[in-house]
Amino acid sequence: MSKRRRSRKKTQGTEPAIKPITIVTQHRAFLPGLALLAILFAWITFDARLSLIGDNAEFITLGRSIAQGHGLTYINTVEALPATKYPFGFPLVLAVIHLIFPFSLPAMKIFVAATFILSIPTIYVVVARLISPGYALASAGFTLISIYALNFGSIVLSEVPYMLLSLVAIWRVHLASEKDDLRSHGLAILSLMAAYYVRSIGISLVAATVVYLFLKEKRKWAGIYAIVCVLLALPWQIRTQLAGGPSYVRTWLLSADPYTLQGTLGFSGLLNRIAQNLYLYATKELPRVFWPSHYDLQYAGGPLDSGWVSGVLGMALALGVLVFVVRGLRDRQLLALYLLFYAGVCMLWPEVWASVRLLIPVIPLLVPGVLHSLGSLVTRLAGGNRWSGVIALVFAGLYAFSNGSAIARHVDYVTRQPPAFENYLAAGDWIKRNTPEDAVICCRKAYLMFVASNRRTTSYLFTNDHTSLLQDLEEKQVDHVVVDHLSSSTGRYLVPAINANRGRFESLHIVPKPDTYVLKFK
Repeated sequence: MSKRRRSRKKTQGTEPAIKPITIVTQHRAFLPGLALLAILFAWITFDARLSLIGDNAEFITLGRSIAQGHGLTYINTVEALPATKYPFGFPLVLAVIHLIFPFSLPAMKIFVAATFILSIPTIYVVVARLISPGYALASAGFTLISIYALNFGSIVLSEVPYMLLSLVAIWRVHLASEKDDLRSHGLAILSLMAAYYVRSIGISLVAATVVYLFLKEKRKWAGIYAIVCVLLALPWQIRTQLAGGPSYVRTWLLSADPYTLQGTLGFSGLLNRIAQNLYLYATKELPRVFWPSHYDLQYAGGPLDSGWVSGVLGMALALGVLVFVVRGLRDRQLLALYLLFYAGVCMLWPEVWASVRLLIPVIPLLVPGVLHSLGSLVTRLAGGNRWSGVIALVFAGLYAFSNGSAIARHVDYVTRQPPAFENYLAAGDWIKRNTPEDAVICCRKAYLMFVASNRRTTSYLFTNDHTSLLQDLEEKQVDHVVVDHLSSSTGRYLVPAINANRGRFESLHIVPKPDTYVLKFK
């Protein structure tokens, strides 16, 4: 073999050369076995009810809108407004499901659960190809019993479908970089854009791919990927501008207040946001992924125990992921680049929205990162690798125990509904059966009420000025008002305005304990 050929082979060998055919033939039983386990865990934890997370009702609304021929529009509002917050990929899939199974929430949830089930064997194939079969089995197993992956695996949200699509895109990019033919690169680009159009954070995977190809000395293809992906993303950006929607970067990433959309972050404000997010994710959200039993799982995003033990464990986990990324960058690995760009978007995201939800799609990549760094540390301290396996088993045991406890709590929660939320949905069902189809409902959770009642919905003003609040109801042509126990804002703003103007409201229906009222607004 010539020196040139040996040199080229060494350059291309920076990543473990594990061929997919070898994985499948040597570990063939793992893939169907993992899929069957995923079906079992998805079935045990499946929640057929509407989630408390408002975003799932928003996605359902957009799916119905597309299915009914209105395009990506908020059809629940008094005046239908074009939607620019989410890309159209996930709502489009929901629209197809709605056309086949009209108004079927379980059908949409089963689709999301199917993406979770498919993700588990996909994780094994991808991680085995990029790292090793051992890490692949650990990554698939850890994700399989992750309460957050399981919980979001039955909620109509895009986190789990994006996890599957991003893994497929990573697999296609590596195949394309090896085969280096037009068909392979074309499929890789389509996979990348499918992930992007399901979840906007997929732009991090596109950027990581372009840099990866550039570092692998495939600069022509890096340029082609960049140009084609920009062209494929352009229609969505043009549509957003024509619809009068705000710029994604200016509104969400650089907005000083994402709720009021007032003001733009300066340089110091941006640095402060990054520092806040680094602290939140390192000391709170990351340990939540690995030890969720310490946190309230009534709904994802619940209160978190921020004691010093959690902080120390979180910093250790964050350091482990950082070491994995740094080593991967040195070896020009796509996984490391993707985690780097993905973390960059998380750091720029408004700190008030910092949540474990953003980490769900990369759980399969965080696991090998932590295990790899932990094994390397133990090997160095012990002067060999004899203890690394023991430490890994202890770590896996703690993870399994914590997630197992959280799964048991989740299963118990699935069997009962919070009374205030149950009554809210019951009020929506009564409205659907007893009000005209063109009725306008004022309530606290507009998207949730729209899904429950199939009536146009709006919220009330957060003001103590009763005259302004009622005038707003008149301008929005409100017909009925729902008084709920979901939020303190109802008692703070809406109830005092009703009590001060009793003659303008007529009680039509009450759902007791806690009392939820449907009132006629005169």
